Amino acid sequence: MREAEFQKIWPVKLPKMDPEMLARLVFCFENNPERHDGIISGAQDSIGICIPGLVRHYYDNTFWPEKIESTQDEMTLRFLEDHLVMIPMEPRRPGCSVVEGKDITPEKVK
Repeated sequence: MREAEFQKIWPVKLPKMDPEMLARLVFCFENNPERHDGIISGAQDSIGICIPGLVRHYYDNTFWPEKIESTQDEMTLRFLEDHLVMIPMEPRRPGCSVVEGKDITPEKVK
């Protein structure tokens, strides 16, 4: 998600409200029905921005997860901080698709 997108509606900070509802609002704003490219994306981005802690998403053939679990367990988060490294990347080019032309099947995903 482009950072500027949700800053159009909340320019200073995110509102204090239920984190999952806030994530849904950000997702819906990103996937405006007036969008003409036919791409629906950004659930992971909006959940990551709005829901604190380590979050697990459970999808069932929909754009939004059917279940979201979050943990803020200090030992778990500290372990991840000590063992994972984030690598900065450039934003995707316009029109870039991470799944187009890929051989993604239910069997391979499982």
